[in-house]
Amino acid sequence: MTKFNALLGVAALVVAPLVTGCSKTASFSLLSDTATFTQNSASINGKIDILFVIDNSGSMAASQQAMADNISRFFEKFDSKGFDYQIAVTTTDAWRTQFGGSATMAQYKDGVGTTHTGFQIVTPSTPDRQNVFITNMKQGTSGNGDERAFQSLQSALDNTSNQALKFPRADAFFSVIVLSDADDLSATVSSTLDDGNPNDYYNSPYLIPLQTFVSYLDNKMGVVNGARTGKYNVNTIGVLDSACEQQVSSGGENKIGNRYMQMADATGGIKGSICGDFGTTLSDISYKIIQLRTRFYLDRQLDPATLHVFIDGVEVPVTADVNGNGYMYNADDNSVSFFGSYVPGPGAAISVSFDPTSIK
Repeated sequence: MTKFNALLGVAALVVAPLVTGCSKTASFSLLSDTATFTQNSASINGKIDILFVIDNSGSMAASQQAMADNISRFFEKFDSKGFDYQIAVTTTDAWRTQFGGSATMAQYKDGVGTTHTGFQIVTPSTPDRQNVFITNMKQGTSGNGDERAFQSLQSALDNTSNQALKFPRADAFFSVIVLSDADDLSATVSSTLDDGNPNDYYNSPYLIPLQTFVSYLDNKMGVVNGARTGKYNVNTIGVLDSACEQQVSSGGENKIGNRYMQMADATGGIKGSICGDFGTTLSDISYKIIQLRTRFYLDRQLDPATLHVFIDGVEVPVTADVNGNGYMYNADDNSVSFFGSYVPGPGAAISVSFDPTSIK
């Protein structure tokens, strides 16, 4: 059989693009199994906003320093592709603003004590941006020991001074990175739930369910029907197992970040160990953010064998390895992901052609 384009032309469809601004130009109500569909080119939106939630309790000096020592691994991928990023910092005790604390506790940080950079938001144009970020991020160890990263995240995003800074942007991919050696115990009361017995505080009626924060972020980032891939994710660098818990524990209380790991799983985030290689974890997180930002969604079911993907008119090869170079088709959500040297930068024109298997 021949392609369905001799008389009708190739039907052009735009499929759930990564950015807005495209429209359908034609469609078939009945399909031939040989009809070829081509997606019009759409440009990658390079806006990425990242919020670090830093545990500033008494045991965090070494972990903050480890992040500072390896932060170049985080910046390098964004800089090499020319992404338009914004990076802000809050702390795990910003939640206190919800119980009468000063609103300044939840403002994005530009340092601590007498050392300040003057930049609450780090961008590609920020002078000496990596060192500025390090100063912003190293929040010291005099913060509250009741670490509530998710409640603090919400306090920071709801802070009117922060909102005036236009962070996060509505059209940016939003990523949260939590650095903590304890678990989140966000609660409806000001008193701590951490009495040393995890069975008590995980079962406490005052503990705020994780779904509350997922729903909050879904609403904040305009997620519809739970389709949050491409909108935001939450990552953790924390205590992932009992071996790491023993390494960082002081006083024997439970520190495994169970809720952090559950949130990362729910939002497609990365889970990195606070006892591991910070450089590798930061590189993995930045790479995952870029993959999610450049993931390309299709609105037609298709025969994968007929799929052809192009970046700026050049065909991209298929790869079977996430560490390889090329693209993968994701049947679970009918999308295309890019890897290695083929990860497109902002403004790259992405187009695909395929034989559909479903009626539009």
